[in-house]
Amino acid sequence: LVCGLHIFLIFVPYIKFFIYSILAYIFNIIAWFQTLFGGGKYPEERRAWMNKFINYQMRIMSFMRCMTSENPGEMDDPNHPIQVNIPPAEKISIIQLLFAPFLILPQIIVGYFYIGLYGGIMNLIAIFQVIGGGKPGQSQFDIVTKCDQQMVRIMAYMMWLTDQKPPIVPE
Repeated sequence: LVCGLHIFLIFVPYIKFFIYSILAYIFNIIAWFQTLFGGGKYPEERRAWMNKFINYQMRIMSFMRCMTSENPGEMDDPNHPIQVNIPPAEKISIIQLLFAPFLILPQIIVGYFYIGLYGGIMNLIAIFQVIGGGKPGQSQFDIVTKCDQQMVRIMAYMMWLTDQKPPIVPE
């Protein structure tokens, strides 16, 4: 019932997130050109918006997976307990700018396997525990949290928000 309510309550924020995703895609293309012709400096106004977008995505995912009972709220809510910190890049190299998806291919392959397999299994176990009247264990939340953190690291690197390449195996 709790998970069902979470899915129902996430409907409107998820529609907003879908619209924000389209904007993020457009803004990322614009930021790519600005970074390319701006000497490798990612535009600060785009970076601030993309950070808000990634924070909002993590809030929605955490709420949807019953990791938190805190409603996702608005995209630019600085007081929400779920906050993602992405270390900024001093200067994006031309190699990263042009080839980021290829440079991070091993992380993507391992990351999707890890997120899909372990995260999916842990989510299912947590849902069955909630349905059965129990409470998911901390180790299950830890694994799902590691999956989400790795996904954010990969996204931030591929969106040129940071120059810190994530590890191949999630920490």
